[in-house]
Amino acid sequence: MSPTLPQTYVIYSQVTGTPATEAEFVKELKRFSSSSLLRVCCVLNMLLTQWADGYDEQEHTRLVHSFVHPR
Repeated sequence: MSPTLPQTYVIYSQVTGTPATEAEFVKELKRFSSSSLLRVCCVLNMLLTQWADGYDEQEHTRLVHSFVHPR
């Protein structure tokens, strides 16, 4: 992400005061089926890289605003 653009996410450690451990990360991921996670990761990768054109920063920002909502 460009350093001149405002950030559109909050890092786990900014919310909790400590970095997430691998165990905590895995625990959060286990709430979802592995096939669903794989599908989501594949679609996001495809959208962000546009197959051959490289990373699309505007698409990333659009996806974050569309699908990542504060709790």
